[in-house]
Amino acid sequence: MVAGMKSRARPGKGPDQHCHPMLRATAIEMAGELYDIMMKNNQQFAEWKRMHPELTFTQLEARFLELKWPELIEDARATLARLLRTNIPEDLKTQIFDALVKDQGLRRARANRRAAKASNRDRTLN
Repeated sequence: MVAGMKSRARPGKGPDQHCHPMLRATAIEMAGELYDIMMKNNQQFAEWKRMHPELTFTQLEARFLELKWPELIEDARATLARLLRTNIPEDLKTQIFDALVKDQGLRRARANRRAAKASNRDRTLN
């Protein structure tokens, strides 16, 4: 997430994805932008509301963010990496670079966890 932007990130919300906090905040911000775009479509909003009739408008957005941000972690990595090539302050570039480097080990762990889930699913199906 770029400095100066209001974050939609809510600590402790959503599934535990073991990623660097900067990537998590960026992915949540991206999910929020996606929510804003998708929910401008009245049919999509009506369907989302139909799926979750017990939730308020604020809770609908929170549920969407909780479910969607983990799918956007790799997009967040790519976005932050692209920012390194732009004209942003050097201290912000350093923070982004540090986050990407520290997240690399966690990225491998996420990939291993996905592979293990797929393997377990395949064993269950056979």
